[in-house]
Amino acid sequence: MLNGRFAKTASTIEVGDTVGVRAPPIWRTFSIVSIPRSRVGAALVGEHLQETTDASALEQLREHQTQARAWSLEQRKYK
Repeated sequence: MLNGRFAKTASTIEVGDTVGVRAPPIWRTFSIVSIPRSRVGAALVGEHLQETTDASALEQLREHQTQARAWSLEQRKYK
């Protein structure tokens, strides 16, 4: 999502825009701080973004991941 709307790949972005990324069961939101002059590796992308996701949503994501991990380990016992 780009500024609250679903966007196509070729959408133009500007500094200050908000980008939403689906990380089930929540949407993580990021604000664009700067735009690099050329393509950068994944490790450097974080330098150009600032996460604006609510702390409660991040806690919900962590809890979901913990439960999924526990369920996965429980299922592996029976293999």
